[in-house]
Amino acid sequence: MPGEVGYALDVPWYASLPRLEARFYVKHYGGGDDVWIGKVLYRMYYVNNDTYLELAKLDFNQCQELHQLEWNRIQKWWMYNHLQDFGISKETLLSAYFLAVASIFEPERSMERTAWAKTAILVDAVAYYFSKETCIKQRRAFLLEFGYGSSGGRYKKVNGSSSNLRKTEMELVGLLVTTLNQLSLEAQTRHGSDIRQLLHHTWEMWLTKNLVEEDGYQGDAELMVDVINLCSGRSINEEKLNHPLYKHLAHLTNSISHQLNPFYRHKAHNGNYCPENDTDVSSNVEPNM
Repeated sequence: MPGEVGYALDVPWYASLPRLEARFYVKHYGGGDDVWIGKVLYRMYYVNNDTYLELAKLDFNQCQELHQLEWNRIQKWWMYNHLQDFGISKETLLSAYFLAVASIFEPERSMERTAWAKTAILVDAVAYYFSKETCIKQRRAFLLEFGYGSSGGRYKKVNGSSSNLRKTEMELVGLLVTTLNQLSLEAQTRHGSDIRQLLHHTWEMWLTKNLVEEDGYQGDAELMVDVINLCSGRSINEEKLNHPLYKHLAHLTNSISHQLNPFYRHKAHNGNYCPENDTDVSSNVEPNM
């Protein structure tokens, strides 16, 4: 009981993660040894028994094994594509995957987890490039090259002229296009729907929005939601996107994500956070939750 009360006080409801809470509950679940206290002491075998406890442990361990395999694949993807050259440390990679796996933990939703983690990493990589490249001409060249690659080009020319991008930036464009094509192919295999054009369009809209941003990158939360929905096989139509409630929810999500980004990046890069900044973040975010 003290542990459950302490957890509830330390972790606010809106910050709770179902899979972590499941692990916490398994740890404190007494199985057949639990005794309930009323006017007398008694046991409830249909609520607390060792069979349920063993089943919960087996389920958690099986799911954990799948998550570890996914994490190994994500690390290989990171190393093979030299994403550390774009400011993506292993700690940032782990944070991105942890957020995805803690929120979408079900074994059958592996593709959605992968799409979430890779989208978050690519957003950080592009944001890193944009922060280093202040010349708007180079940013536009990046966007044009992405559009050319999305239409089947080979990253050599844009509008008939040689690209102004350096080799490393060309590699980032190539990685972005290749990753989106891989996600599209997997979605088509699983769900039978071709999302390639929608996926590229979603990213193109995000890149266009952040072409001239000075105050960090905007709309990354909405981008991730759209990518996850597309990869899950859920349809997205204009009517839903233009609904006032959807627009309001998207605005709140983007606003909260934008306010939390400095806190998240500091923690990802430094492995800790500044307590003095925590109050400011909470006071800005909590009214919108």
